[in-house]
Amino acid sequence: MAIDLSVVIPVYNARKILRQNAGRIISALEKERIDYEIIFCDDKSRDDSKEILEGLAQKTPCIKYLLNEENQGLGGCLTRLFAEAQGENIIYCDCDLPFGEGVFKQLLDASCNYDIVVASRYKGERNKTRLYRKIFSRLYFFFCWILFSLDVRDIGSGSVLIKRNIIPKLNLHAKGFDIHAEMYVKAISLGFKINEIPVKSYEVGEGSFSVLKHGLNIVIGTMRFWLKK
Repeated sequence: MAIDLSVVIPVYNARKILRQNAGRIISALEKERIDYEIIFCDDKSRDDSKEILEGLAQKTPCIKYLLNEENQGLGGCLTRLFAEAQGENIIYCDCDLPFGEGVFKQLLDASCNYDIVVASRYKGERNKTRLYRKIFSRLYFFFCWILFSLDVRDIGSGSVLIKRNIIPKLNLHAKGFDIHAEMYVKAISLGFKINEIPVKSYEVGEGSFSVLKHGLNIVIGTMRFWLKK
């Protein structure tokens, strides 16, 4: 039976923040008085994230966790999480809560008549973002604008709401961070509506994304998607 909301969270080497941020998420969602679940997917972490998730799931009925036997990348984690989620609304959230726990209410409030809602660092809010990340994000935005005329300013947003009923129609395949562009481009081509809302962001750590490690792969993956369209 479907519930109101699934919060899905990819995890990679996040042992330092898992317990605290799980508590912050639960506290925020309890205030909304809705039926919810929280699903983590550990992407073959090298630290003890797996053991922490096991403990959280045992103690907290609303928490579930998945384990990848091999590292699947962000896209691989998200497609597995989307398939597991039972909520009418699904919020994908980075483990480090880049927009804080208040973003869940903001996304839900903005979802009326929209299929996807994107929390944005670059639309209407003055946010402090590490310079190298901001430069890459702006370059990638223009890259996707040239290829797809995609007008989502914060393509790599770490907090996105998506209606569960549209996910099978998107037929997502990307394994890496380029899954964001694939999701938005396919949604728009199918006539689904995207709402990008300004939300205050917080610099809470390096996160799982690295320009040096992932930047080139994102560009290559996006080009492959463009060539197949």
